[in-house]
Amino acid sequence: MKKSYFILYLIAIAGIIVLASLFKYRSYQQNKDLSANTSLSNTVTTPADALITKHETDLEKNPSNTSLHLQLASTYIQKARESGDASYYNKVDKLMDSAQKQEPNNPEVYATRGMIALARHNFKDALYLGNKAVAINPSKALYYGIIVDAQTELGQNEEAITTLQTMVDKRPDYNSFSRIAYARELHGHIEGARTAIQTAVQDGALFAENIAWGYVELGKLDMRTDIAKAEEQFNLALRIVPNYTPALEQLGKVSYANGNPNEAIAYFQKALDLLPLAQYAIDLGEVYDQTGNAAKASQYYSVAEVAFKRAISGGVNTDMEFSLFLSEHDVDAKRSLTLAEQSYSVRSSIYGADALAWAYYKNSMPEKAQEYITKALRLGQHDPIIVFHAAAIAEQNGKNEDAKLLYKKALALNPQFSILYGKTAKLKAQ
Repeated sequence: MKKSYFILYLIAIAGIIVLASLFKYRSYQQNKDLSANTSLSNTVTTPADALITKHETDLEKNPSNTSLHLQLASTYIQKARESGDASYYNKVDKLMDSAQKQEPNNPEVYATRGMIALARHNFKDALYLGNKAVAINPSKALYYGIIVDAQTELGQNEEAITTLQTMVDKRPDYNSFSRIAYARELHGHIEGARTAIQTAVQDGALFAENIAWGYVELGKLDMRTDIAKAEEQFNLALRIVPNYTPALEQLGKVSYANGNPNEAIAYFQKALDLLPLAQYAIDLGEVYDQTGNAAKASQYYSVAEVAFKRAISGGVNTDMEFSLFLSEHDVDAKRSLTLAEQSYSVRSSIYGADALAWAYYKNSMPEKAQEYITKALRLGQHDPIIVFHAAAIAEQNGKNEDAKLLYKKALALNPQFSILYGKTAKLKAQ
């Protein structure tokens, strides 16, 4: 499962960690020869590192300064985004514990805690913390963004739209427009989503990486209809931030779509070498899977185990994403269902419903699968992977004509929607 605009842009790395932090149950030690070249320590230096050093030094000199606590926390969040290291969230926790003792009712402390709750996929906590920040200071737009993100993941879509309107009314900037883009994409308004991202990029952001992220997201939208244009967007992101791993990953998908699996492997491998997230290992595994190298695929799926454990150590709830991974790769269907049920009980978004539907499908429970895929499609047939799941579930329920139409719909939405399922969709749509 590869979704775009996964939660708050400041902490979108949590989405990368979680989407990537999925593994096949087997001993990682069986593949230690591969893992030896895939260390999980990131050594790439970015502008955030200099700011961290500065803020840490300043805080040592002024340990009672709450503003310095907040500045350092913000920079840790940015570094987590850039490095994929969820341990930065624990550092933010400690900073906020100290800051809250000094200023118990500082809304920035509640907001920062809310961002970390989002990053860890604790959406009920995030909603509570966002509302606490707004109650203290209802004029700051970013606080509403925390609420929007939480409401969306909790399946409160109408409430999220209302909150988002309040946010953009208060401050039409990168933060609000990036969320508008996500909301529009969820409802199938792709051109509107593209316009919102373009506006966000034009508005600017503190870190160049944030702008590069915007071009990657534009490219993802372009992948639906124009691969060449998408490639241009990804290369533009690389010009802004050289070796930007999300752009490298997407160029790998462009290469695969263009029939160049070896080139795709090179891009995915470079991304993995630069930033060893399981997302990139899974990309590699899926290409090897689709090109007939099951042994290599299994190796790279195993590498994902390390990143999964890393996310867990940072306190990230990965139930939904892990369930999808298990389902998609036909590993431990029963556990996949347990995880999906746990996730849906606290995260009833369309993607939570989709994960649960797919787990029921993999456990040969077609009626339950249909019940939840209907919930996943409640905003319309806009996400190709959900539509693909709906097609397979319709087929399992004996509705072959409906299934064929849905397979065609998934491909119409985005012919490149999945390395893993693309060939299947094309065969079934015939």
